[in-house]
Amino acid sequence: MELGVSRYFHRIRARPNNQINMPTAKNFTIEKIDAENFKKIDTRQEITILNIKSLEKQKTELESEVARLNKELSEINAILDEYQKLP
Repeated sequence: MELGVSRYFHRIRARPNNQINMPTAKNFTIEKIDAENFKKIDTRQEITILNIKSLEKQKTELESEVARLNKELSEINAILDEYQKLP
């Protein structure tokens, strides 16, 4: 599962579909290719081409989605709290 990120960058080396690329520590370097594209080099010898504007757009979209979900969760919690008060 790639968490939707795959549409924003091209992987040079294929990974299994069930493997998530979320490092716990900084184990990569980034080299500038041009104004919008960068090369991410993992210490595991994986090279990924990143488009920074696309990643920034995805980050904004994800933050909006998280905010919407948090608002929805708050509304559900408020309803459940009121439900618990019923006799």
